[in-house]
Amino acid sequence: LIVTVLASGHVTEAGSARPIPGAQIIVHYREPASGAWQIWDGRAYHQTNPQTASSTGTYSLVVPHGAYYLEIKAPLHYSFVSNIFTTDRPQSIAAPITLTSIPHLSLGPITLSLPNLVLSTHDLPAPAKTETPVPTNPLIGTGLPDFSLPATDGTTQTALGLTGKPTLITILSTWSPDAQAQIPELAAAQANPDINITPIFSEQHLPLVSAYLRSAGYHLTALVDADGTLVTALGVGPAPEHIFIDATGKVKKIMTGVMTKDDLLLQLGGL
Repeated sequence: LIVTVLASGHVTEAGSARPIPGAQIIVHYREPASGAWQIWDGRAYHQTNPQTASSTGTYSLVVPHGAYYLEIKAPLHYSFVSNIFTTDRPQSIAAPITLTSIPHLSLGPITLSLPNLVLSTHDLPAPAKTETPVPTNPLIGTGLPDFSLPATDGTTQTALGLTGKPTLITILSTWSPDAQAQIPELAAAQANPDINITPIFSEQHLPLVSAYLRSAGYHLTALVDADGTLVTALGVGPAPEHIFIDATGKVKKIMTGVMTKDDLLLQLGGL
């Protein structure tokens, strides 16, 4: 497994490369239904937007799938406005941005400057990154622990019942914003009879999960690990977490984050 770590974005002044503390970073989001642009509300994703660059000019953001553009502004500097960019999965925004100083004249407490005009938009520069190998997950190469969990269709699923086909177990939570993006992809993949697509909702009760899927119109059969016993035994992290298992019941790989149906099928096809 290779983890790509993105450094924080920096806002600096063109020419001098000095940090610009206090620069304001604003992500604008295109609302799909109306097509109108609005300031993205990142609170559901534990993100601050707008946000203020630190004393060293740093900032960082992660946005879910959608269409966006980035605006960065600071006193006595021309604003930066990015071109519109679209992402189909969570994306980090940590680009190095330079702002050009506006010609100005200071007369005691009075500062005279040219207007802050945005003459053009720009592509977001690629963020800096480093690749760090991490230890292999101890689940890789092992079988699933024995379990017996209720399903939303009224049946009960066991570990033994999943053998014989390539299997995907995806850990989800109804409270996770990413679940809304992941569940339709799982439902589409679950229609394939040659594989097992097994979503598991952890530490939530069966009636709540069933009501959630039904009210949202999701056609998905899922398991419920109300006490979190299986998820604790697997030692998996935040949802959504995908565990890919071959037909013999051995765990082959683990992946995190929202994945499309095609991505899921591609990974299962290689088992």
